[in-house]
Order: sequence, then C-alpha cells, then structure tokens
Amino acid sequence: LELTLRGVSSKAAYRQHIGFFAVMRQNHEVSTKAGWVVKGMFRTSGVHAGACEWRYKKPKSEEWLLGSTPIPTAVADEVDQAKEKVRAFFHKKFPKVLRGAATSAPAMKSAKVMKKPAAKK
Repeated sequence: LELTLRGVSSKAAYRQHIGFFAVMRQNHEVSTKAGWVVKGMFRTSGVHAGACEWRYKKPKSEEWLLGSTPIPTAVADEVDQAKEKVRAFFHKKFPKVLRGAATSAPAMKSAKVMKKPAAKK
C-alpha cells in the first residue's frame, strides 16, 4: 500500500491518514489448553490509558467474540489464567503506563479563606 499525504509517502503518512487510533492500542494473544484464544488490547495513550479490552476466539473458529461473551464454566479458570498472562506481558512491556493515571494538569489549589473577625455586641 503506497499512500502519499502532503508530499510524504510512508507508513507515517498512512497513520496520519487513518488517525491516532492506529497507534493507541497494543495487542497480545495467548492460547489456552482447551483451544480458546484470549486477545488483550492494551491502550497506551489517551483518556483510557492502561485499560485492557478483551476478545475471545472459540476453538475451531475464526470469529473474535466480544469481551462480554459468557465463557463456559469448564474453561473459565484457563481463560482467567490467560488473561493474567496477557496483563503480565503488558505490565512488563509498558511499565510506565498506569491505569487511571491523571493525564491532565493538576488542579489549582484553592485560595485560603480568610475568616472575618467576630462581630462586637
């Protein structure tokens, strides 16, 4: 795929063309003994940096299922172990990305409230 954007022909131009969403997530997949594949999509920047979205693939299937898909209880433990492996991978690869870390400027301190002297009777 050759794309020229503003006189620049490269992968960087392609990323600019499709937007910043192309570099926002990193993917990692782990297979279980039962044949299920667990894919973690880790957000490295933006408001939701540090969040991990999940996708599942059933054995002998090519379709990725959403993370809200109910997992059979027989393989739920294996899938949970696979999710822990994916989390450990992302934690090792991106140690500085923290979930829920404040990305905005710190709030200004409120001004001290001066107390008025008590009224004399």
